[in-house]
Amino acid sequence: MVSIRSLWRRIVTLVLLLIVVASSLPATLPTAAQNPLPWRDKGSPFGVVAALGNRVRSDEIPAMVGLMREAGVQWQREEIFWDRVQKEPNGPFNWTGDESGFYNYDYAIGMQVGAGINVLGLLDYNPYWFKGKNPHPDEWIEDWGDFVYATVARYGRDKGWIKYWELWNEPNLAGSGYESGLYEPKDFVRLLEVGRAAALAADPGAKIVMGGDGLDLECAAIALQLRLLRLSRQNR
Repeated sequence: MVSIRSLWRRIVTLVLLLIVVASSLPATLPTAAQNPLPWRDKGSPFGVVAALGNRVRSDEIPAMVGLMREAGVQWQREEIFWDRVQKEPNGPFNWTGDESGFYNYDYAIGMQVGAGINVLGLLDYNPYWFKGKNPHPDEWIEDWGDFVYATVARYGRDKGWIKYWELWNEPNLAGSGYESGLYEPKDFVRLLEVGRAAALAADPGAKIVMGGDGLDLECAAIALQLRLLRLSRQNR
């Protein structure tokens, strides 16, 4: 449970962040003609994180894809949860979801690609049979390689839907770092090595991109304090 003091610290951090951002804005904003919006450039790498398979029921995906097209989205990061497609060691992979209406990755990815939206595949988190047990990577790293191979082979080599892949997400945070079996930086490096080898074995044309780190509020608070200090010195 988050304490009142911790909650207030987060609120103050966010307020300070808004102040710093506002102080950095130009007095007048450029017009659309001066600074074209990203979606007008079909080669723009910018997009959204919608994770349709995990967050949107299959019957609502067409409407969501329609909204994405209307907004001019060029890229979307689709997160594929290992524990949702494979339930047991060496078990079958289920790409079409369950009775909840979620996790139908075949449908979610296929709809986006059919609409002309580029998909970045994100593969992450330890397997279903180790959830809540904080296993050491030695216990599941080979299975991780099998999962990466199967996924990249399906959506990259066989269907030609995804070329770019991100392996894991926010490994620096507790929930997806040491609470998911990555205890040291070397564990994450090993995960990347095994995952990259599996991805390229499945599809030699696959591209591995750098996974994103999560925001650490304590570090953010320090950075904001330093930024405010610099601003105060500039305004003397």
